[in-house]
Amino acid sequence: MPNQKKLRRKPTNTAIVVGAASFLVSLCIGIGCFVLLLDWLHGVSPTAATVVLYVGSLPWLLLIVWLAAALMDGYERLTGTSLRTKSARMQEE
Repeated sequence: MPNQKKLRRKPTNTAIVVGAASFLVSLCIGIGCFVLLLDWLHGVSPTAATVVLYVGSLPWLLLIVWLAAALMDGYERLTGTSLRTKSARMQEE
């Protein structure tokens, strides 16, 4: 059986720029909200702030990733362009 070369999809420059910008914006929003929540919670209950700091970090990370994907989807809908590339097989058809 001959070895088949896997076709690799390369991202477009627009996808790289939009993805990086979306990630940075979502990171700023997520970290900003997290810091404000911890600051407020520390004034109300320092124990609860400590628990949220150590246990609640994973949901905030998932929120940041979801927000970045939502911003990229919003860019696609707003401009009407697709950030996804087509494989070489689909381009031949």
